[in-house]
Amino acid sequence: MHGLVLWGVRAIRATGAILVDARPLLSGVGTGYVADPMRLLCTSTLTHLILLAASAACVGQQGAVPDGFSRQDMLRGTVTAERAWWDVQHYELSLRVMPETKSIEGSNVITFKVVAEGDRMQVDLQKPLAVTRVVHDGQELTFEREGKVYWVTFPQKLAVGAEHAVEVFYGGRPRQSTRPPWSGGFSWKKDDKGNPFIATTCQGIGASIWWPNKDHGADEPDRG
Repeated sequence: MHGLVLWGVRAIRATGAILVDARPLLSGVGTGYVADPMRLLCTSTLTHLILLAASAACVGQQGAVPDGFSRQDMLRGTVTAERAWWDVQHYELSLRVMPETKSIEGSNVITFKVVAEGDRMQVDLQKPLAVTRVVHDGQELTFEREGKVYWVTFPQKLAVGAEHAVEVFYGGRPRQSTRPPWSGGFSWKKDDKGNPFIATTCQGIGASIWWPNKDHGADEPDRG
């Protein structure tokens, strides 16, 4: 089997597909896994600072959008009410990469702690990728898309202090980088032996360009 490196994740090529397992509890030495998938969560500090500064005036005015910014800018750069009530504890990303179709599919199990009562969650995933299912305690949750954001609704408010997990299933053909590493997206290349060599560029544009998460630097997973 041939391996390739996908921004720190070791991927294994088998049966025409590339299977990626970025579970952070596995050792990275000698096994082909990395210990921290947050290395993949590439965010631009400058971008966040600009957006956070611009959105500071919006505290208590969730619907207000600062001049010069779009609603999507606000949703990306602000700790919205739908982000604030849950604290990320752990991401468990499983991904299948298919070079022949330049597409991916997989899921991310988001483990979180409830820090305030809430029943509506913001999960970030950029087009053209799409969420297909969201599961919590074996139950399918309803969700709707607004641009680069998915609003996931629980049947009732979750109790403060409890720990929960949702599995977000998704897939599609991710955006391709037109000028890596300066533009965000996937790069589908081959090495000098003809094996797939695939990389992601997400500095600034955010890791939600290729996997669903809380794409904000204010909340990184406590347990990787």
